[in-house]
Parts: sequence; C-alpha cells; structure tokens
Amino acid sequence: MHKYRTDMYEGMIAETVMVPGHDSTVINAYFARPLGSGPFPGVVLIHHAPGWDEWYRETTRKFAHHGYLAISPNIYYQFGHGAPEDIAAKVRAAGGVPDDDVVGDIAESLDYLKSLPQSNGRRDYSAPARLGDKRSLWHAEPRDSMRPWTAGAEEWLCPNKS
Repeated sequence: MHKYRTDMYEGMIAETVMVPGHDSTVINAYFARPLGSGPFPGVVLIHHAPGWDEWYRETTRKFAHHGYLAISPNIYYQFGHGAPEDIAAKVRAAGGVPDDDVVGDIAESLDYLKSLPQSNGRRDYSAPARLGDKRSLWHAEPRDSMRPWTAGAEEWLCPNKS
C-alpha cells in the first residue's frame, strides 16, 4: 500500500470483466486498477457466503486506490444471475460451490492479473477472501503462486482490531 500525499495523482478504472474460470469456463469478475503504467502488485478478493455483492466492488476499488490490481471473481457464476441474496440462496440449497471450482476460479483470476501489462509479474500475488474465513485461506494453499496474504490487508481493513 502506498502512503497518501496531498500532491499525488489519483485515478483508477473499475469495471465488470469476463475472465477464465475453473475448467476454462468464462465467468464475470469485478476488476479495478490504478491509472498509470505500473508495475502494480495484485490481489484476488473472494466474496463471502452472502454473495458477490456491493461490498466486494467497493473493496476492489479500495485496493486499486491503494495501488493494487484487484479482482473479485463471481464464484457463484454457475448458479446464474440475479440479486446476490437470491443467488446465495440457490448456492445454499445446492450445498455450496465445489471446492475445485472455487480454487480454479481463484487460480484463473490470479493468472489474469499476472498477465496484465501493468502487473509486477512477481509470484507475490495473494488470494485472500474475507478476512477470518478459514475456507478462503485453505483455498489459497493448493498452488505455489497463491500465498495467503492477510497481515497487510487486515491492518487497513480492520485498523482497530486488537
């Protein structure tokens, strides 16, 4: 995260994009990045059980504001489109999203970030989901390029945490 200065240029682009997901399925994701040539580090944000909602778009933009390429894939894509709470109900009724799909979507989103010309291209990209979500950190383990990163995020997302 870069330290804010009153004379620094601020700008970002944020949009819904289509990216490869698990098994080459095309999924939608919310992507934001700072304007400029970079290189920038990146982060994959995985939504919580209530669904791919506005909070994740806001948080994706916040990471971009702080100098990251940020993407939040819709890991519920296979359940259709609609209000987040309606899609989450479908997911619960089906017993959840298969682990391989979640891991594959995270991995493909990470690869998407690393392929961008603004990427720093290093292997230090992270795949945190909601902080404190045991499953999200577990999912970050299967690939060497997906190392859990929580200390920095926790510091600015939860500054008053004791």
